[in-house]
Amino acid sequence: MKLREKHIQISMVIITLVMTILRFLLNEKGRTNPDSIRYMRFAHLFPEIDNTTTPLGYPLFIKFFTFFGADEFWSSKIVGVFSFLFIIFFAWRKNFFLKEVIVLCSLFSFLSIFAFTMSEALILPFVFLFIYCSTEIINGK
Repeated sequence: MKLREKHIQISMVIITLVMTILRFLLNEKGRTNPDSIRYMRFAHLFPEIDNTTTPLGYPLFIKFFTFFGADEFWSSKIVGVFSFLFIIFFAWRKNFFLKEVIVLCSLFSFLSIFAFTMSEALILPFVFLFIYCSTEIINGK
């Protein structure tokens, strides 16, 4: 890989990460909605389960990051940032469509998903792992 191309890729990852953080810092509501508040409330009250309308995994990840000192709001943002970083790191480590993944994750709609407090940010790394496993099976590895 050319050195210039590598610098552009690293720059895109850093700019995307900064833009994700700025999206929720500069938004007056922190990129939340009533569903987001439900997720954070569920994480705050866990292990007591007061509703069954939310998926269990996302509030548990939020709860996990609250053990490191962050509240539920910031924990939900950490989940989004780590989801983005996991996708980039996995694509780089496995050499699996790295350039395409960087461009795709830098698109505005994906940037909004990672900045928003919704379970889609946590689902995307699992979708990416599913695509990787499917490709490996199809290629016979």
